[in-house]
Amino acid sequence: MLRWGISRQLAHRYVQSGWLEPLGYGYFLRPGDTLTLTGAVAALEAQGVAVQIMEPLYTLRHDVLQSLLEACTRIKVKRLFFTLADDLKLPILQQLDLSRMDFGADSVYVRTKKGSSLILKHPGMAKHG
Repeated sequence: MLRWGISRQLAHRYVQSGWLEPLGYGYFLRPGDTLTLTGAVAALEAQGVAVQIMEPLYTLRHDVLQSLLEACTRIKVKRLFFTLADDLKLPILQQLDLSRMDFGADSVYVRTKKGSSLILKHPGMAKHG
């Protein structure tokens, strides 16, 4: 949860308020969601595919990426890029001027579908570098 900007204290409050159900240390499920083995494997595979796509970005030029992200009009696409780049600790994040990019509202985007959740933070909420 920490990688999504949710502290242990905040996760604990979410559990107490009924927004999350604890599955084990550091693992949670939203009430009403079910976790199947197939769903868990699919979520891991999707994340693995995204990581495979992102890893070659270690060689990207920051000026090209800056232009692409500034021209991109899809908030979720930019947030997904930032979330994965932050998770991978891509050094290019240090060279980007995030203030020139629109990442939408200063809030966390959460999308839940069939037992899995996608959490995309606003870059201002992340602690990178």
